[in-house]
Amino acid sequence: MSESPFKLTSHLLSTFADLFQSATQNDFLTDARNGKVSKSTLSDWLTQDRLYISGYLHLVGRMLVLASENYSEASSLERKLVGLLSDALANVHREIRFFEDIAERYGLVLGGVEEAQEPVRAFRGLMALHDTDLRSSEEVLLVGLVVLYGTEICYLTAWRNAMPDASMAKREFARDADGGALRNEFIPNWTNPDFAAFVGRIAALTDEWWNHVLGLSHADQAELLSLAESKWKRLLEIEASFWPRVQWINWTTW
Repeated sequence: MSESPFKLTSHLLSTFADLFQSATQNDFLTDARNGKVSKSTLSDWLTQDRLYISGYLHLVGRMLVLASENYSEASSLERKLVGLLSDALANVHREIRFFEDIAERYGLVLGGVEEAQEPVRAFRGLMALHDTDLRSSEEVLLVGLVVLYGTEICYLTAWRNAMPDASMAKREFARDADGGALRNEFIPNWTNPDFAAFVGRIAALTDEWWNHVLGLSHADQAELLSLAESKWKRLLEIEASFWPRVQWINWTTW
C-alpha cells in the first residue's frame, strides 16, 4: 500500500499535539461552556481580541500585496490565494461589526483595557513576517499561510470545545453570568459551518502552497519544514497564553 502524500498542516497538528491541546482547552473555555464567564471578563477578553485584529490585518494585507504583485500573470493557485485573503479581510470587517452589535445588546464594554497585553503584542510580532532569511515572496507567503491557518484552526477548535450541551434551550442562557452573550451569540458564530469551511480552505491552500514552494529550484525542504515548525510552535505558545486566567469561584447550582 502506498503512503499517503505529505500534508504540512497534518504534520504540524500531529507533531505538536500537546501544545495544540493547551492552546484550545482551558478553564476559561470550560466556564464559557457552562455560562460562568462574567461580563467584565468577557469584555476585557473581547477588547484584547479586537486589538489582535490589527495584527491579523497586517498579516493578511502584506500577504495580499505579495500575492497580487503580478496578478495579471498569476497562476490559478496564486489567484486562489488572492481570493482567500480577500475573503479573510471581508470576514474581519464583518466580525468587528458583530462584536460591536453583540456588545451593545448584552451590555459589554469594549475598550475597557486600552493597551494591548503581551499575548497580543506577541501575535503582532509573529504576524509581521519579518524573517530576513527567506529567499522569496513564495516562502514568505508559506510562513504567512502557516500562521493564518494556525490562528483560525485554534479559534475554531477552542470554541468547539466550549460548545454547550445540545440539549439545552437558548432561553436557559439568559441566566448566564454574561447574560447569554457567549452561548447565544459568540460560540455559535465561531463554530458555524461557514467558518469551518473557511478554515478548511486555508488548510487545503497551505498544503498546496507547500508543494508549490518545494517545486521552486531554490527551495530547501528541510529548512522550510524547520521554519514552519518553529512558527507553528511559537503560535501555539501565544495562543495558550491569550486566554484569560480563571479564578475558581464557588458557583451555586442554578
